[in-house]
Amino acid sequence: MVQIGRQSRDNKALASTLHQLAQGDFYQRCLSLQSCYGSQNIELINQSLSDSSCRIRSLALGLIVLFGDDNQLIAGLEAIPTKQRSHFLKKLLKKRRYTVIERYLTNLAIANPEELSKFLSFGDAEFVTSHIEVLLHRSSNDDWLRLARYHPTITANTLQQQAEAITEFDRRLSYYVNAALPELVERCPKQALNLCRALLRTTSISQINLQVLVSKCWNEVAEMVLQSEDRANCDFHKVAPKLDWHLLPALIEKGYLQNPYLWLCRENSF
Repeated sequence: MVQIGRQSRDNKALASTLHQLAQGDFYQRCLSLQSCYGSQNIELINQSLSDSSCRIRSLALGLIVLFGDDNQLIAGLEAIPTKQRSHFLKKLLKKRRYTVIERYLTNLAIANPEELSKFLSFGDAEFVTSHIEVLLHRSSNDDWLRLARYHPTITANTLQQQAEAITEFDRRLSYYVNAALPELVERCPKQALNLCRALLRTTSISQINLQVLVSKCWNEVAEMVLQSEDRANCDFHKVAPKLDWHLLPALIEKGYLQNPYLWLCRENSF
């Protein structure tokens, strides 16, 4: 199909046949779209972006990222449904089409700022920093999870500033922190730890997902739970041999280490 696509550039009859295939069943539409690897037919690719088949839409996204210029990519982004744009932006990010992403996000910030929070994480650090307020006012847990994946330091610093600024429990902020923690723990565990400490000023330890932090900062988390009067939703069984020994009696007493004889015996067998 690639060779046929190349030939269709100069063969009107062949190009017409491929156009007819694009109106057919799934198999015919797929063949027609695959010919675009040779023809680079942007019109056909754009048409396929709204195809009823998820497989064909995905193929079309890959093709337009390969062959589309900046203006064509912007037009493609604006033409597809909102729920498909994250996948499109991921492909652009993978291909390092940073100019296109910045243009799209800049246009979105002006024309439809309510939707910017869904896609802010795809911007560069400068753009994210200048528009981070959008996430604080209108966003979902998934928005913060994605932002933590692509911009962990900015995410941790922003949430910590919010945690240090509040004077009473903020349920929405606790949701944002818990959503971002899994990614923050993997990418910047010390900042994640400091964020949790800041949130503890106004939030019960039972409201914070400390379990994800145990695998990276076991001693620090152990000290946090021992200092709290509330019960934390975490245990230390998997990291018990790594814990400082002076912490063990209190952790066992408070029930954070179940069946300690099991891992003690295993540790002593080495």
